[in-house]
Amino acid sequence: MEEPKTAQTNDKFIYKNLEYGISAIEFPNNFFNIEEYGLKPIWERTSCWRGYVATFTINDDNKLVLHKLNTNNGNRENDKIISINGKLPKIIKPEGIVDEYKNFRQYKYDNVDFEIIYNGSIIITSDFIISRYVHMGFQSPISYKNVISLTFNNGKFSSFNDLSNTVASIRDNEKIINLENKEMDDKEWIEHKMKWINDCFNISFDKI
Repeated sequence: MEEPKTAQTNDKFIYKNLEYGISAIEFPNNFFNIEEYGLKPIWERTSCWRGYVATFTINDDNKLVLHKLNTNNGNRENDKIISINGKLPKIIKPEGIVDEYKNFRQYKYDNVDFEIIYNGSIIITSDFIISRYVHMGFQSPISYKNVISLTFNNGKFSSFNDLSNTVASIRDNEKIINLENKEMDDKEWIEHKMKWINDCFNISFDKI
């Protein structure tokens, strides 16, 4: 099935007891891969085509950990229940489910606190600017008032950088180009639209 082209739900990050969204990852391919845990979720709603939302935090030892995970069993019959860091999920069968998804179950893992070995930075954000909403993919980090960079070395928290003023300057200096009024041939316009769609679903630092 084609990926739903609607606004997507960000993963979460709890930092100093406050919840943020994860808006960019320096090395996304090395950060978190749910299939490495033996899970292969399917999309269950248009706002979450990945089929999962993860919550991360920094533990008392200053280590990056997977704290919570909401996912599903991929609608597989007799699917093996997988534990993460010794924790089994709470299993929920949604009400009113159609026959096509009769085997569908939601898995909710709490207090997993599984250490993530990651080298690089992530951008966490809060206080979204609603006027900048795009009804597709993940929202850009510059569309939030609070923007923080957290850097990790072998999974250990190493530095904090508040980028809120930096992205505010970017917003102030943005040049909004109405591409609908720009002269383009059909091929150029299609290529531009495809790049824009791909950028919306990109969670890497390319979005900053």
